[in-house]
Amino acid sequence: MPKIEVSRSDLESLLKYKIKDSELEKFFLCSKCEVDGVEGDILKIDIKDSNRPDLWSVEGVAREVRKDRSEKGLKEYLFDKSEYTVDVGDMKNIAKYVAAAIVRDVDISDEFLISLVNMQEKIAGSYGKKRSELSMGMYDLKKINGKKLKYFLGDKKTVKFVPLGFEEEMTLEKVLKNHKKGQEYGHLLAGYDKYPVWQDEKGKIMSMPPIVNSNDSGKVEVGKNDLFIEVTGITQEKVNVALMIVCMAFADRGAKVESITVDYGKEKIVTPHFQKEKMEISKQKIFDYIGMEISEKDLIDLLERKGYDVKIVKDKVTVEYPNYRIDIMHPVDVIEDILISIGYNQIKPEKLDVQSTGSLLEKTTWADNLRLLGIGAGLQEVMTFTLTSKEKQFGKMKIKNKAVTIANPMSESIEIFRTSIVPEHLDFLVKNQHISYPQNVFEVGKILEENEKEISEKIFFTAALCYEGVDYTYAKRLAEFVLNNIDVTDKKYTGVEHHSFIEGRVAKIEYKLNGKKREGIIGELSPEVLKNFNLDMPVAVFELDLTPE
Repeated sequence: MPKIEVSRSDLESLLKYKIKDSELEKFFLCSKCEVDGVEGDILKIDIKDSNRPDLWSVEGVAREVRKDRSEKGLKEYLFDKSEYTVDVGDMKNIAKYVAAAIVRDVDISDEFLISLVNMQEKIAGSYGKKRSELSMGMYDLKKINGKKLKYFLGDKKTVKFVPLGFEEEMTLEKVLKNHKKGQEYGHLLAGYDKYPVWQDEKGKIMSMPPIVNSNDSGKVEVGKNDLFIEVTGITQEKVNVALMIVCMAFADRGAKVESITVDYGKEKIVTPHFQKEKMEISKQKIFDYIGMEISEKDLIDLLERKGYDVKIVKDKVTVEYPNYRIDIMHPVDVIEDILISIGYNQIKPEKLDVQSTGSLLEKTTWADNLRLLGIGAGLQEVMTFTLTSKEKQFGKMKIKNKAVTIANPMSESIEIFRTSIVPEHLDFLVKNQHISYPQNVFEVGKILEENEKEISEKIFFTAALCYEGVDYTYAKRLAEFVLNNIDVTDKKYTGVEHHSFIEGRVAKIEYKLNGKKREGIIGELSPEVLKNFNLDMPVAVFELDLTPE
């Protein structure tokens, strides 16, 4: 779970309340936090929620406590529109989404500057998955020329700037080699000839995300400042949420936040943009989950203390909440907030009358045994996400297929349930190109297949073999090892045409498992598919349907 360190005096200033030592143990329970330690003025806070990036700062913790104590209901953050614009170039597949804002009249103290840096690193590191999904930059506005900014791909050998902490100008390519942050995050740009850059109206390079800001405009110092803030990433939703969190922190400290127009060419959007989401829940469902009935007045009070606007009509409870609450995906998330408002320690336990003994499902035992086979074959086990995107599963693989689709996906990256594990392994390999080869990985996992009659869940054994010289023959040898150790019958290899694979280097495997027909695929992935995933190394794969029933 995320851990943050905050200045107690700074926190008390935001709360306008002096926290007594005797209160520390339970003071932050309303914000899903606990004090993990105290060192002088520093409070070490353990946040018990990895899906609430809005809490990962002193401002976020203070905001949540204020809701519980005084600022009940949904607080709206509205921003004036500035004259600044950002033109976004063709970013290919590199962090192509942008959100940005102007912040004026910021009084940055030493404590606030430390808080800003920590919040930036926490959001980009945890929510942004070590900058692989988003990165953030803050700039001194007075050092930025003009109001028409650009975000585009610059040639790594010709575009130059002075990176933060350096005095000499260097190319983007040299920044990756010579700067500490370039060495740490350079693998995120591996395989590209052009790297993302921010540029002001006079052509001065402001930064190279997700690596480092310039030593000029990208250096924020203590004192009265106007700032430019930008977030770049792989989805518009992610960058919007990250920017909103930072802008709220500034607004909570009295700064003036202004929005910016982001121009994608075919579409223009304004960021940051605060909006409300709505959810409807039956009162009875709430009572069933919390295990008791409460009055409408108390229910409204409990929800307002967690920042909701509430309306109750007969049995229906309608709540409105801010769009930065990405943790709210289901009614149980709202009900959890009610329980936090009540206080878990206030709930009286009941005696459990049912006695039962647990055991593993047969499918689970089967899958565990398959994993032992993969390890025995010398492969490294990985676990990838079951929710994914159509682009990854079908577009990049050059195929068409049906998939079980999420009704209201939070983003394009989690819109369907995977129909194959191969694309997820390719995504894993591209993120690990900085690791030495060979990289031979496997996974035993679930996929969903949809046909006209039903949706079926299957267990796949998938392996991806990645190194110079890998071929169909080696993949077949490993597939044979797996199949021969689970006693399949009527095994047959047939050459097929498949757009994901090199022609003549792919086959369908047919066999019987427990008397039922099953099949798989084996082959060398085509250069075009590898290019779609930004992989330079050849890859051979096999995927076997090993559903036991």
